[in-house]
Amino acid sequence: YLESTPNELIYIAHNGSINKERLGRELGINAERMVDSELIGKYIALNGLSEGTLKKLKPYVKEGSALNLLILRIPRNVSEPPRIYYYNHINHGEDEEHKNDNTEYYKLYYRRYNNGIAVFSSSLASPKLNKPCKADGTVEEDKLTDLEELIK
Repeated sequence: YLESTPNELIYIAHNGSINKERLGRELGINAERMVDSELIGKYIALNGLSEGTLKKLKPYVKEGSALNLLILRIPRNVSEPPRIYYYNHINHGEDEEHKNDNTEYYKLYYRRYNNGIAVFSSSLASPKLNKPCKADGTVEEDKLTDLEELIK
């Protein structure tokens, strides 16, 4: 999904499920024909890309689901470089019906390579696949991270 502001372009890839009706009301938008990634993009464009903004989205994440984001931010100011960020939040749920059901599914992993790094979902790290991706570790939950930080 793409969202734009006078200062930047924001591309978002999202996995998880949010209560889009509640978030739509918060934004003053009828969310009936919108996808949740679109609403997340609008929220970020309105409030700025920051860890604080993403933490304010946490109450909208459905129990047993996640707010997994990969974000490409391209500033319109050519002196600022584009940046790639990722964010992993899992709503583990408080009731026993949903608690931790999908924790393993919604984990994000990373792998360092000689000339780069990859952040990927558990679907690619699963040993049930014929050729799973080998992960170096899991990403820190509830932290907006610039991909450059993992490269260091």
